Amino acid sequence: MEERKPNVEEIGDRIVRSIIGGVFKDKRMEKLVVRIIRATGDLDLIGTLRVSSNLFNTVEKVKYSPVIVDTKMAKAALGEMAIYFEPPPGSKFKASSSIMRAVDSGDVNSNPVLISTSPIALMTLLREVEKGRARPPLVIGVPVGFVNAVKAKMDLIHSGLEYVTNLSVRGGVGLGVAIARALLVQFS
Repeated sequence: MEERKPNVEEIGDRIVRSIIGGVFKDKRMEKLVVRIIRATGDLDLIGTLRVSSNLFNTVEKVKYSPVIVDTKMAKAALGEMAIYFEPPPGSKFKASSSIMRAVDSGDVNSNPVLISTSPIALMTLLREVEKGRARPPLVIGVPVGFVNAVKAKMDLIHSGLEYVTNLSVRGGVGLGVAIARALLVQFS
């Protein structure tokens, strides 16, 4: 009988595991990082990815909830797993306006939130959390950019919310979707 050949995912996982070589003591964290690195090709995540201490327990509670996203691109990538609130016509800051609509709807309090493009959108959400208007169960905050991205991510880390982020100017929809899929599909 012919031996089954490993598929591309298995080979990719093996390669990434050989590179990270036991950096992570928590097997769930290692599995998460391997999956995200394989999806993005970004080895810098080994040192930059940050998660809240109760992340995996939180994922258990929200794994069947759709993810509120800040862009149409993230909605397209996640499909049925995502909710996108269309910003009002003429909105100057579309991602922030979309997140504010989610806050106003109340849906942000029961669904994970993915902010992947705009540091301003993440800062807006965190401001609403401070005001007591929002309390998402999980925030995947990976906005990209040289202006305010790292500051917004640091603010997320210190917000008291459950989170996944990366301490880097890197980010974006591809990374955010990879994290959301890894958490809400692989760990479900």
